[in-house]
Amino acid sequence: MPLFRLTESELVTRQDKWLFFLKNLESFDDIPSIFHEPVFEKAFDAAEYYKYSPKLQEAYQNDLKVYRDNRNVVETARIEGEKKGKAEGLAEAARNLKIMGFSLPDIAKATGLSIDEIKQLSER
Repeated sequence: MPLFRLTESELVTRQDKWLFFLKNLESFDDIPSIFHEPVFEKAFDAAEYYKYSPKLQEAYQNDLKVYRDNRNVVETARIEGEKKGKAEGLAEAARNLKIMGFSLPDIAKATGLSIDEIKQLSER
C-alpha cells in the first residue's frame, strides 16, 4: 500500500481508517484513539490472536471452550433453580390457601396450578 500516505490526523472516512489500519497494523503498540470503535477493537483482537503460534491458538480456543461451558452450566443451573423456586413457591401458596379454606377453583385461579396438582399437594 505504498500509495496510501495519510497520517492519523488526516483520516476522515472509515475507508481511510481501514487502509491506515492495514498499512500500519504491525507498528502499533497500543490501539490509537481514532480506532476506539467496536469494529476496530475486534480487528485488533483478531490480529492479536493470529500473531500467536497454532499451538497457543489451540490452547486459547480450549480455554475459551471451558470458560463458555462453565458459564453455560451456571446459567442453566440458575434458570432451573428459578423454575424450581417458583414451583415450590406456588405449591406453598396453594397449600396455605387450602388451609385457609379457599376452594380448589379459587386456588387454581390464584396460583395457575391445576386442580389435580393442588389435590396432589395434600398427598405429599
